[in-house]
Amino acid sequence: RVRGAGSDGYAPYRWPRGTRLGDLEGILYVRLAEVTALLQVESFSPDPSFSIDRGRVTEGQELMHSLQLTGGQCYSIAVVGGEGVRDLDVSLSLGAQQVATDFGTHNAFPTVRYCASATGSYTVRVRSSSGAGDYVYQVFSQQGEAQF
Repeated sequence: RVRGAGSDGYAPYRWPRGTRLGDLEGILYVRLAEVTALLQVESFSPDPSFSIDRGRVTEGQELMHSLQLTGGQCYSIAVVGGEGVRDLDVSLSLGAQQVATDFGTHNAFPTVRYCASATGSYTVRVRSSSGAGDYVYQVFSQQGEAQF
């Protein structure tokens, strides 16, 4: 304890999953597993039309990825930073129009959610606000009616 008063508590946490699946391992895998579990609560699951994609970013750098999204479908795009990546920003655009963002959350695993009104070529922009290293992103789709 650095400051304050009061009682302390201790509770061990056992990670119920492995730390490697295919070529994903360590913090990349753990963060993606956590984001996947959280999105499943909202009825999102990995979209079989998309594979997990990778990138490597330096601090201040912005990288772009193109996606073909289907109108009438709700998506969540999760970006997960690996070792050395502390703060990522992500945005989704259709042409020049930005349709969803996750800026300023100060974490290494932001997500954007968007219900596509039109089928088209969308751009995912990933920017490192703090740190450098590998990242992965995965596209999830939501089952059922549009929720947002």
